[in-house]
Amino acid sequence: MNMQRRLIVGTMVVAGLAWSLSASQVVTGSTWGSYQTGNGGEFTVKAVGLDLSDYSSKASGKSAGEIGNVDTFQTFCLEATSPPEYIEYRTEYNVVVNTKAIYGGVGPDGDVLSKGTGWLYSQFATGTLASYAFEGTDAQRKADAGLLQNAIWWLEDEGQSYNPANKFMVAVAQHFGDGDAVLGQGLAKADGAWLYNVYALNMTKANGTRAQDQVYYNVPDGGLTVAMLGVGLAGLGLIARRRN
Repeated sequence: MNMQRRLIVGTMVVAGLAWSLSASQVVTGSTWGSYQTGNGGEFTVKAVGLDLSDYSSKASGKSAGEIGNVDTFQTFCLEATSPPEYIEYRTEYNVVVNTKAIYGGVGPDGDVLSKGTGWLYSQFATGTLASYAFEGTDAQRKADAGLLQNAIWWLEDEGQSYNPANKFMVAVAQHFGDGDAVLGQGLAKADGAWLYNVYALNMTKANGTRAQDQVYYNVPDGGLTVAMLGVGLAGLGLIARRRN
């Protein structure tokens, strides 16, 4: 399998500021790992060129066939409605790090990542998600994976309804407010990336065929933060000069 890094450019825009993120690859093994349930996660994927330094050992990859568990991480689907998109065994995907899922049931304009998804997955990735069976049996963790996947699909408007028996949906409703979380998500349907450092991996095969987008956690490095701060201060300077 050719593991050479490919370069794809995705553009992200915040308050008129755009910059490009170089994309990398993920590789799936002969199995999804021990915790995969139904059509959703947890999926184990191997990362090539993605920073996994912020993932807890609890959310790093579970051994999955020939890809092993080095440079792997646990992820979940972002899309469920038609037209369906899938990921497959033993497949290498090009990925673009983005603030939104592309296509799926939404189309080319994309679906901005939910604040609720960002809040939940950032805790999962850092191993701090309350009541998640990180240290439980495989069956217990698999059950929680199914609940978390359904909560993410609910927050991303992917065919799931609010279920008071789903502890992760309840946690989001309590954190953001019942009306905000239950009645169409409201504020929970914005800013997932910028508030919680959780992004969508827009995935394609080598032939360009779109695949199921996955969720990814990455805290920006200090250089990016400083650069953004510098641009912000420069912008404030321009505004001040214009007012004068």
